[in-house]
Amino acid sequence: MNKKTFLQKYGPWGIIAGGALGIGRAYSEYLAKAGLNIFVLDHNELGLAQTVEELSKAYQVQVKSLVLDLGAENILEQLTPYTQDLEIGLVVYNAAVTDIGGFYQNNLEYELKKLAVNCRGPLVLAYHFGKKMVQRRRGGIVLMGSGSAMAGAPFYTHYAATKAYDVVLGEGLWYEFKPANVDVLSVIPGMVWSSTTQEVFNTERVKKWGYIMKAEDVVRQAMAQLGKRPSYAPGFINRVGFFVLRLLGRTATIKFIGKNALFNFFEGKRPDIL
Repeated sequence: MNKKTFLQKYGPWGIIAGGALGIGRAYSEYLAKAGLNIFVLDHNELGLAQTVEELSKAYQVQVKSLVLDLGAENILEQLTPYTQDLEIGLVVYNAAVTDIGGFYQNNLEYELKKLAVNCRGPLVLAYHFGKKMVQRRRGGIVLMGSGSAMAGAPFYTHYAATKAYDVVLGEGLWYEFKPANVDVLSVIPGMVWSSTTQEVFNTERVKKWGYIMKAEDVVRQAMAQLGKRPSYAPGFINRVGFFVLRLLGRTATIKFIGKNALFNFFEGKRPDIL
């Protein structure tokens, strides 16, 4: 899709939830470079300010931002005063709460926060802005899932479950919204190099992993598939790996994911259940 067509289909404004760092930052830059005015949402005030400053200088587009807790119940009430006069043609929901550990590692309040950010947030934004897109008969929605959503994922069990929600939500909307000329894509990335990855892995363990994609590559490949299919896993090796896991069957896949998590995150030692 050339730049003019992209702007006509998804412009003039794109909104990126969780757009200050990592994959979200890569989406923000991709859309700004493509000519869309962007509205970046994030809870990280310093990261958000830096992203806005850099993109405002680098690209001839309008860049707006809002420090926003995407797990709040009233996110629409907070967001609407800033967006009611903007024509949002593209929504990217990248924000997520993630961690590694046993199911009882965190308290219930934290897990409910994870549910709110990872599931309620994308639902609210897709519902609100998607309705306007359907009425205009053009637009796009991108929901970030995860390779962990392909089956039960021990030691990031709840996170994987929330990402499965995002994948299925996007895939269903892809079919429902297609007659209205609104494109929806669920993105299913594998491991992506980011500040979070660096916190979880030490350098040697990162090298052993073997295949970690750059955020920019994930975004570039994902955006090339918007409007073409309901879901997409960036990275050929990731797609092959997900296919092989499906061939193994769910029981074998869950065991494989669990053993892989033990090796990569816990040095092979199973954490206590409680």
